[in-house]
Amino acid sequence: MSRARELAKAGGVQQRIAGFSSHVGMSTFLAAVHMENNLTVDGNANVGGNLTVTGTTTFNGGTLTLGDANTDNIVFGGEVDSNIIPDDDNSFDLGSSSKEWKDLYIDGTAHVDTLDVDENAGIIGNLTLTGNGDFNGDLDVDGTTNLDVVDIDGAVDMASNLVIAGNIDANGNLDVDGTTDLDATNVVGTLTVTGDIAADNVTINGNTVSTSSGNLTIDSSGGTVAVADNITVSGNGSVTGTFDVDGATTLDGLTVAEGASFSSTLDVDGATTLDGLTVAEAATFDVGVTITGALDANGGASIDNVQIGVTNDNEIDTSSGNLVIDSAGGTTTVDDNLTVSGNLTVNGTTTTINSTTVAIDDKNFQVATGAADDAAADGAGLTVDSGDGDKTFNFEATGDNWGASENLNLASGKAYKINNASILNATTLGSSVVASSLTSVGTIATGVWNGTAITNANLANSSVSYGGISLSLGGTDATPAFDLSDATNYPTSSLSGTITNTQLAGSIANGKLANSTVSYGGISLSLGGSDATPAFDLQDATGYPTSSLTGTITNAQLAGSIEGTKLENSGVTAAAYGSSSAIPIITVDAQGLVTSATTTAIDSTTISQLNTSVACTDSGSNGLVTVTADGSTVAVFDQALITVTGNILPEANGTRDLGASGTRWANVYSSDLDLSNQAKGGNSVDGTWGSYLVEEGEDHLFLTNRRNGKKYRFMVEEV
Repeated sequence: MSRARELAKAGGVQQRIAGFSSHVGMSTFLAAVHMENNLTVDGNANVGGNLTVTGTTTFNGGTLTLGDANTDNIVFGGEVDSNIIPDDDNSFDLGSSSKEWKDLYIDGTAHVDTLDVDENAGIIGNLTLTGNGDFNGDLDVDGTTNLDVVDIDGAVDMASNLVIAGNIDANGNLDVDGTTDLDATNVVGTLTVTGDIAADNVTINGNTVSTSSGNLTIDSSGGTVAVADNITVSGNGSVTGTFDVDGATTLDGLTVAEGASFSSTLDVDGATTLDGLTVAEAATFDVGVTITGALDANGGASIDNVQIGVTNDNEIDTSSGNLVIDSAGGTTTVDDNLTVSGNLTVNGTTTTINSTTVAIDDKNFQVATGAADDAAADGAGLTVDSGDGDKTFNFEATGDNWGASENLNLASGKAYKINNASILNATTLGSSVVASSLTSVGTIATGVWNGTAITNANLANSSVSYGGISLSLGGTDATPAFDLSDATNYPTSSLSGTITNTQLAGSIANGKLANSTVSYGGISLSLGGSDATPAFDLQDATGYPTSSLTGTITNAQLAGSIEGTKLENSGVTAAAYGSSSAIPIITVDAQGLVTSATTTAIDSTTISQLNTSVACTDSGSNGLVTVTADGSTVAVFDQALITVTGNILPEANGTRDLGASGTRWANVYSSDLDLSNQAKGGNSVDGTWGSYLVEEGEDHLFLTNRRNGKKYRFMVEEV
């Protein structure tokens, strides 16, 4: 049972989980649960009551939905410490026409596409309008207002001076009764002035525009200054921007500092230096054109068969034939990424790749392509450039080998194979290796020698010695191997012939004789023995008839037991007492005689061959039922307690339960807890099986994974 399930069944007090707890399924906590560390929920988490989170809460991924109806309230007790960005642009509102926010405080810049103010708008600081400002009502400005561009459709009444630092776009009439100082004025329509116009140093008098000092600048603010009739420039003319001439123009001397656009034919007879040239239509150059600056061809450029930006933007191709990029013996550099949609062929002698990673989708890496034979492919392979000497793995035509200049270091658990059969690994020579030219090996612990016979010269010990006689293995010696004059422990069973009296040393003991006793009148004596008892002392007599006895025989004089047939009938009928349904009741007197024999029925249960159920009923109080086997107590049954002296084992592994889902044990008391679901099968989460041992320490609770040997310690909190 996991810690979470234990808490799920506990109630009444707050529960704490300090260590790791894995819980699969549904748990109902009857009281508060305090998590000391992280809580990870792989599935859904449903909270029926209130959810209070004291620390930092992070919601990762997915959609966060707060409330399921507009009657639900979302209350922020804290402050928002991040940006609030909608998921889609121009799709969601902040408030509505019937539910508006009270005050809006913005310390930075408010980026609003359209601002609709129903009532007054008070601006404490400056008001900067990057676009147009459309005011349908009155605009009351008490202080100084800097307006770069103002578009006024109706009348404007200025109670004091109006200072405009930028341009004024007046689509209607502008009636100025008093003096007006205009630094720059842009008139889209017709400007009729009865008298002179004096603007700073510029004076317009009749058909003459002049300046009191400095140059005269005509600026269209990025637009076009059009001259409907002829223009005569008595002095030099400098055009820093675009100079557009639609008709025929005769220029004795022309300096173009930037772009020049010619909508018709430009005929230049002499040398022309153009710092910037814009060609709107087709242009033909009969002689070579030298461009020292940039060439801007917005519609693309075709030079012979080479097309730049013609087929697609940012594309260089040819109308026909191959495209050749030639740096005249130098280096062609591609600053950014290079993608080759077709094949890449390098005809040079050296290809240098300075990238840190080379990714090749092809499964086969081919070198020495086109080699006519092995001799031509000799030396092909891989070379690692090193300041300590090149490291190579190359093909060797002589012997058809792969040659490596360095060691080959296989990873642990790998082996050298031939035809997918292991030949050599870190500890074992392959079983298919049956022939070898080894001149020395280490210690051979086990094995069977199936080779040629080992000669004596190759053995550490090639001779044996018996009784001082030494023989080489495989050798022979006709000399009698043993002179028994010095022999000991020779068995008598190996002797042949007879032993004479003169050969006997000492006397023959009675135990060595076939017959060492004599008997006279029932009295037996050993050879050399004596008996002073009278020959007819009946103490040694046998065969005396009992009918000749006088007096009585005491119990002490009885030897052995009296046969049952010699006993007087006790009145008990000879029979078998007791059965599978009756218990025998036997009465024995002080002399050991059976005086009565009866049976009593076994209550409510039949015992037959020990293969049926047995019920033991105790009608009294404080009774015990004791089960014994082979003279030892196996179990003792009390009214509320079962005491077992041995182990309780199921008859099969991983098939029986202790308790059930609807009938559970109250508490389980044990020492260590040994868990394994190997016999039952994999779990319902990831399908694997495990084996764990839970052990108690003085200060900690330990968990051992029996499969990988790793050990863990439960983190618990004292309460």
